Amino acid sequence: LLVERKVGSDDGPNENALKERRRRVTESLSRVLRYLEKNDKNGYVDLKNQWDEAEKRRQLMFADNVSAYASKDSSDFISLPDIPLPSDIPLPGELDQPRSQIGRAV
Repeated sequence: LLVERKVGSDDGPNENALKERRRRVTESLSRVLRYLEKNDKNGYVDLKNQWDEAEKRRQLMFADNVSAYASKDSSDFISLPDIPLPSDIPLPGELDQPRSQIGRAV
C-alpha cells in the first residue's frame, strides 16, 4: 500500500506520485480512524498505535538513509592536491595594454 524508497536512488516512482499516494493513504486512514473512534474505541486505539509505530519506523528509516547517503557522498573525503599557483599572473587592473590589444600579436 505504501511505497518507501531509499534516499539518493534514482529508480522507482516519481517523487510527486509518491507524495500524492502518501497523502491519499493518510486521508483514508484518518477517515477510518474517525469512524472507529465513534463506533469501536478498541479498534481505534489498536489502529492508532499501529499507525504511530509505522510512522516512527518510517522516520527512523529515512533518517538512517539520509545519514548513510550523506556520509557516503561527503566532499570531506575527497583529497585535493596542493597545486602551487604561479605568482606572475597579472591581475586585471595591472595590465598595461589597452583592452583592444589584449590577446593580439603585436
